[in-house]
Amino acid sequence: MYRDLKVAKTLKVLFVEDHLPDVHLVRRLLNKSKIDAHIDVMFDGEEAIEYLKNNTPDIIFLDINLPKVNGLEILTEIKNDFRLANIPVIILTTSDSDFYQSMSESMNVDAYIQKPLQIDDVYEVLYKRGWIVEANS
Repeated sequence: MYRDLKVAKTLKVLFVEDHLPDVHLVRRLLNKSKIDAHIDVMFDGEEAIEYLKNNTPDIIFLDINLPKVNGLEILTEIKNDFRLANIPVIILTTSDSDFYQSMSESMNVDAYIQKPLQIDDVYEVLYKRGWIVEANS
């Protein structure tokens, strides 16, 4: 469905993930899809919270199971900060926990995706935000 789209702007992406193979996968997916993105990676929750004090990404990919501070705690920080509250957050997790999914959805995440990630899941969020447009535009 989203194959004939192009990115409307360069995206500043925060990817909070402690599993290096998933970091490489998302980078490959974004590169393969020709999404123009600058990706900052934080490998634990503390790094992510520190990063967000001085940076405002366009989109956040957030793992739930992280060292030091878990993804739901980071999500709470994001949603309680007026500067960050409207940034789209995509939860990426291997967990099939109904608890995590309902907590994430109650905090208005843009997507809750169980790994492995599919690029169409990312396109859908970007399309809804107007960041990818028809290729003919």
